[in-house]
Amino acid sequence: MMAESRVMTGLHAAFLLARGRADGASLLQGDRTTLLRSFWAMLFCVPMVVAHAAQPWVDKGIPADFAHQIGREIAIFAVGWLAFAEITHRLAPIAGEATRWGRFIVLWNWCNVAEAVLIVA
Repeated sequence: MMAESRVMTGLHAAFLLARGRADGASLLQGDRTTLLRSFWAMLFCVPMVVAHAAQPWVDKGIPADFAHQIGREIAIFAVGWLAFAEITHRLAPIAGEATRWGRFIVLWNWCNVAEAVLIVA
């Protein structure tokens, strides 16, 4: 499957789930390749993180340290995303769900794109 197809499948699954359609979950697998490629979702969220961080500037104007503020927001976003994946990876075996963790993270990664769109909207 080509990269564009994998991305489109991930986005399609996320937006089906966002509309309350559980069949979106069946579109994605939890294998290693799909898991690793699902982190591409982070790239789709970066523009929305920037847009969300810039929303207060509409009224106040662009601050002098805007690059610092945007950099901080992106760093917080990336660390939070990856920390969640790492923490759940360590907790899944304790909860007896290690075999299902990969698919969970794949779905969670792509659903974050739908969430980011909704937050900015």
